[in-house]
Amino acid sequence: MAKYIFAALAGIAAAITIMFCVFRDNVSPAGQPVHPVPYNADTRAEISALIKGLCLSDPKARSISHRHLVEETGMFFGFKPSAFPEERDPAVRRWEKWWAANCDKSKEQWLTDSLSSEGYAGKPLALKVLAEMSCKASIPAIIALLHDPQAGLRVEAVRALGQLKAESAVAELSELLETDKEVRVRRAAVRSLGLIGSKDALAAIAATATQEDALTRIEAASAIVLHSPEDALPILYSLLGEGNDQARDFAVSRLAELRIPASVPYLVELLGGQEAVSMKAHEALQNITGKDLGTEPAPWIKWYEEQEKKHR
Repeated sequence: MAKYIFAALAGIAAAITIMFCVFRDNVSPAGQPVHPVPYNADTRAEISALIKGLCLSDPKARSISHRHLVEETGMFFGFKPSAFPEERDPAVRRWEKWWAANCDKSKEQWLTDSLSSEGYAGKPLALKVLAEMSCKASIPAIIALLHDPQAGLRVEAVRALGQLKAESAVAELSELLETDKEVRVRRAAVRSLGLIGSKDALAAIAATATQEDALTRIEAASAIVLHSPEDALPILYSLLGEGNDQARDFAVSRLAELRIPASVPYLVELLGGQEAVSMKAHEALQNITGKDLGTEPAPWIKWYEEQEKKHR
């Protein structure tokens, strides 16, 4: 029994040593950098070796192979290192079949192709990797996912388009703001349009002032403030009347930071109401005007009207 245990331990040690040598300092077994040229012969050989590593007898060694394989390729086929062989084998076959069809492609190509692969469950990971790689060529394939039945996948596609600053996707993202039934998709669309930041993108965000969901409007105001503060005012004003404390507090804080006198009449309406709300509105008015006219509305309205006369 001892000799079998010793042999098994030796095999595990050898597998881990090989894996360590392959990935230590990103150097291949031949001593060459793994990525001097993306997906050269050395790299393709390493991916093939990692796929074979999924069949190692030790679960830890399989786990190491799988982790590096996913990191290297950006693909995922549901392999579980600690599962029973009958559960692991189909995933290994999927890896082998995929690599046979894609070993001569670039990473950008196979990730982009995976987005249109029916039944492929690793699309969320592929989207994240493509966005991190700033792969503009993948934008059309990502746009095609904006109407996928799975809301979670739509969210990831929207986020990827924002990271890629895909101006060509503004029309589709704007449509999602009006038509998508999932609020998390609409919120993601607002954030991505803000990252894109084009004139059309900001116009689409401004239209969310009529959205019923207060958090979507918070996202919208946050995005617009970064590009054109005055264009965010209608959304911020709409949030002041919310029963949602988070939305109202957000609007008061942003208006205080912007210091735009036109906000005064809207903030005055909060004076004399709930104590905490009235206090925050009072502080915001002081910040905007540089004055302390008390907690009654009349002096503030008078100040505002006088300012309006001066600027006519």
